[in-house]
Amino acid sequence: MNKIPIDFVHDGTKLYSYKSIVENSKAVICIVHGLGEHCGRYDYFTQKLNDAGYSVYSFDLYGHGQSEGKRGYLDRFDRYVDEAVSLVNIAKSENPGKKVFLFGHSMGGCVAAYTGEREKGLVDGVILSGACTDTPPAAAKLTGIIKILGSIAPNATLGNSLGDLVSRDPAVVELYNTDPLNLKKLTFALYKQFCVLGTSHVKNNAKSFSYPVLILHGGEDKLSDPSASVNFEKNISSQDKTLKIYDGLFHEILNEPEKDEVINDILIWLSERVN
Repeated sequence: MNKIPIDFVHDGTKLYSYKSIVENSKAVICIVHGLGEHCGRYDYFTQKLNDAGYSVYSFDLYGHGQSEGKRGYLDRFDRYVDEAVSLVNIAKSENPGKKVFLFGHSMGGCVAAYTGEREKGLVDGVILSGACTDTPPAAAKLTGIIKILGSIAPNATLGNSLGDLVSRDPAVVELYNTDPLNLKKLTFALYKQFCVLGTSHVKNNAKSFSYPVLILHGGEDKLSDPSASVNFEKNISSQDKTLKIYDGLFHEILNEPEKDEVINDILIWLSERVN
């Protein structure tokens, strides 16, 4: 996998980003990562996509990973959506005539779903992995507090305790917890914008989503309830929509022992839409 840096500046903020190009690629996949993590955690997936003939564009969201921006802070959820749209437009401009698909995991899935609701004709399809298309279970119990603190103490932080629930693979959990690029603290401003406002917008505007979509979720996901994906699939307007819940899998289905099965399902879905 050859990572080529992209000069990606959005709204005055330099965002770490790269492309991994395949000659005569079948299509292009743009990846949006989840809360507190970074695009480097998708290297295995990217390599599998490259091996199957797909070029990949990926980046670290504002305040995440190697991107500039206040760490773990967000003033408006549309900022993430705008960044995703900008990345897609870069990919489209550099790959004329190629189909472009948007992939999002967890919070990135919320970004991808939100993008699909807001932007018409932007991409050729969307892939959602463990997407937060409704308020995450832990945040749902604290919505009132998150709203208040997100307004009166936006810079106050909570420690990132997601690691133990990302995967059944202890090695993945260990890597998550020790990865220096993963955020260790997240502000209430970010929790409010994502867990309350962003997810609510996606849930309430589901009918505006009409793209071809593949919706994937771990059946034992404790960070993003699989019922959110079930309900999203029911309520969107897409004529081409596929939902698959993987029994027993945790939140990061691309980092579970069965990850190759999941990736193969993605590749099959893509192949049916690029040929």
